[in-house]
Amino acid sequence: MMAKSSTEIVLDIKPYDQTTNLGELAEKVFKTVCFEGLSWNSDYTISPIAFGLKKLVVKGTISGNLVNIDDLMDEINYMKGSDDSDIVHSVDLASFRRI
Repeated sequence: MMAKSSTEIVLDIKPYDQTTNLGELAEKVFKTVCFEGLSWNSDYTISPIAFGLKKLVVKGTISGNLVNIDDLMDEINYMKGSDDSDIVHSVDLASFRRI
C-alpha cells in the first residue's frame, strides 16, 4: 500500500493597491479558503515588490490529490473587500513541492 503523498505550496498574493491591509487579507485567506485536504500554515510573510507595493506570501499543505490548484488560486483571486471591491490583483504559485 502506498503512503498518501502531500504537497507543500507557496502562493504570492498581490493586492490591487498599497492600501490593502495584508495582515487582514492573510487572516481572510486562512479563514475562508477551505478545501478538503488543505491545511494552511498560519505564518505568512509580507515582502516588498516595487514602488511601495508589497505582496503576501502564504504557505499550505495539500494531502493527496484532493485540491485543484487552479480552483484554490481562483478562490483567492476573486476575494472582495468589505465594500465589495476587488482586493487581490493576482495570485502566483511560487512553489509546488511534493513531500
